[in-house]
Amino acid sequence: MTEITPSLSEPSVNHDPGSTRRLLIGILIMLIAALVGISLYAISQTHTVTLVTDGTARSLQTRAATVSALLAEQNLILNPADRITPAVETALYDDLVIRLDRAHPVYIQIDDAAMNIDTIGSTAAEILANIGEEVGDDARIFINGEEVDSSRLMINTGEAINHLVVLHPRPFSVVIEPAFGDEAAERLSLCSSASTIGAALYDVGIDLYLADIVTPALSSPLSSGMEIHIQRAQPVTIAVDGTALTTRILGGTVADALSAASIALIGLDYTIPDLNAPITANTIIRVIRVKENLITETRPVPFETIYQEFPDLDAGSERIIQEGRAGVEQIVTRIRLEDGEETGRTIIRQTLLAAPQEQIIARGS
Repeated sequence: MTEITPSLSEPSVNHDPGSTRRLLIGILIMLIAALVGISLYAISQTHTVTLVTDGTARSLQTRAATVSALLAEQNLILNPADRITPAVETALYDDLVIRLDRAHPVYIQIDDAAMNIDTIGSTAAEILANIGEEVGDDARIFINGEEVDSSRLMINTGEAINHLVVLHPRPFSVVIEPAFGDEAAERLSLCSSASTIGAALYDVGIDLYLADIVTPALSSPLSSGMEIHIQRAQPVTIAVDGTALTTRILGGTVADALSAASIALIGLDYTIPDLNAPITANTIIRVIRVKENLITETRPVPFETIYQEFPDLDAGSERIIQEGRAGVEQIVTRIRLEDGEETGRTIIRQTLLAAPQEQIIARGS
């Protein structure tokens, strides 16, 4: 019986190099098409927009879908008072202009009320509008410390406003207390938009003297309804060193007036009236400058003549027995000058330097 053994050999396969090449080319074409499609999709999702931040413009290419996404992409965080246009939820499209105005801090004082706000306003009018404040023509306006008129409210100078003060006219009263008690006090009702008491008094034409006392102090802020007291200094005229000086003091004595005028008495100087005399209305004080000089001089001391009787001489005849000689004395005199004029002399010392010698005459008897 014949045994049949199956064949173990594989069927032969015919490999075609051309078909493999065509397969690879097809795959490559598919990849290129996919990449082109992806690129076209990406291009279709990219927008060219302009972002203007506080007046500075930048052109941006972005794949962000909305204004909010663009801001996040640029690491820009909005503060509550910032202004963005269009709204953050607006979808982006080519040539869209987005404006971001950053708020800046401003100190605002309206009369006695002060506040700090963040605002995008570039003019004083815009800033005041943010807080609902209207400014009248009679108000005083200070921008960054400089007083301006109302026409500047609408002007954008390009300089950031960080300090804004508006002062409306406020009523106040002034009580002027006279220099002397026998006069009545004067009460005035006034109005000013000045910020301090000193500026308000100047604004309404009240002159002050250096020695006047103002309560409250001149540097104090002016508030509505305030009562200001002025204690007037007394006028005093001082005649000194050939000059008449006019000053004012708050009561006191002649000595106080000299002290206020920085006038010193030296040595024997004195005043009319006396230093302790009280100041009265229109007091005139005379300062008398006193100077004393000492002079030393010598003068002759006359000699004395003595007659002696000599019987040896003929009657009526005379003969000098001893010649007389004058002595010498030294005199020290004090001369007093008041305002340059001599008012007296006093001898304070006399010294005999040489005694006189008597003259002796013999006389016949």
